[in-house]
Amino acid sequence: MGGPGVRLNARVYLARVDGPFTCPDGEVVEVATVPRPGWDRWLAAHDVCPDSLDLVLPLLR
Repeated sequence: MGGPGVRLNARVYLARVDGPFTCPDGEVVEVATVPRPGWDRWLAAHDVCPDSLDLVLPLLR
């Protein structure tokens, strides 16, 4: 991922927990649990950060 003069250095980790999930620091706007068969429909109906789509989605598919 990148453009003229821009590069992204990122790591993706897999963690499995039963929850509940909290985001107390205020950086996370929304948390949603979406079953795999519903991903495309959910993504079409919601605004998602482009970097999340570019980085994470290919690793999940």
